[in-house]
Amino acid sequence: MKAQVSRLLTHSFVDGPGNRAVIFLQGCQMRCLYCHNPQTQALCDGCGLCIGGCPGEALSAGTPLRWDPARCQGCDRCIAVCPSCADPRATWYGVGDLLAWLRPLAPFLSGVTVSGGEPMLQAEFLAAFLPAVRQAGLSTMIETNGLIEPEPLLPWLDGALVDLKVWDDDRHRALTGTGNAAVKATIRRLAAQGKLVEVRLPIIAGFSDDAAHVQAAAGFVAAIDPAIPVRLLRFRPHGTVGPAAGWAPPADGLIDQFVTIARSAGLITVTRSR
Repeated sequence: MKAQVSRLLTHSFVDGPGNRAVIFLQGCQMRCLYCHNPQTQALCDGCGLCIGGCPGEALSAGTPLRWDPARCQGCDRCIAVCPSCADPRATWYGVGDLLAWLRPLAPFLSGVTVSGGEPMLQAEFLAAFLPAVRQAGLSTMIETNGLIEPEPLLPWLDGALVDLKVWDDDRHRALTGTGNAAVKATIRRLAAQGKLVEVRLPIIAGFSDDAAHVQAAAGFVAAIDPAIPVRLLRFRPHGTVGPAAGWAPPADGLIDQFVTIARSAGLITVTRSR
């Protein structure tokens, strides 16, 4: 059994508590206009349009495409020419492959976080991988968009971080292409199981940069449990494509106001990105 991996990160202090290795899986059901990892959304279909434009001749035909990392110049031209903005360099890893990668890092880590893309799209692999991570003495977490409840993974999952991208369902559809009823249900379910590490509220101009959104979202979380940590994420255009690349980040003072509003809704722990 293997998972399609977009990227491996040896350490991070923003993807759960402590110092964590992060595994970014390929594929996501949402099509967020502001996505900072748009190359992780779609799966490469092997069409081959990117092969001829690779300056290092690192790509060759196959299903999936073959990628030679020794020849790759990291220019991302393959992603730029792809109609789906998919990354043909995503690599298939087995459980043993990822454990071998983790082994020398383990003494310096608090745990492993699986992100994406959307990790729950490869839940069958995670059901085999997460118990092995636990056996290696590391904690296990996922960062999820919440569209799929992680019920099958709960026995081996120490926690989850969930984005509630927009409170209003219509705005959520406009921003992500999907509604948010399932996201809210996942937040409730994870909280009931004691597995909800953090709810994240992205602050994006025109979608979620108003007091009513923050008040409603914070009130929803506080009604479940005021002790659930909530983090406000200020949108930044770095890594985005299309119109979002020209969107302005919300003002610093506005984020501070939203922190105050979220706390007034009853939340005990509210933090913000810079």
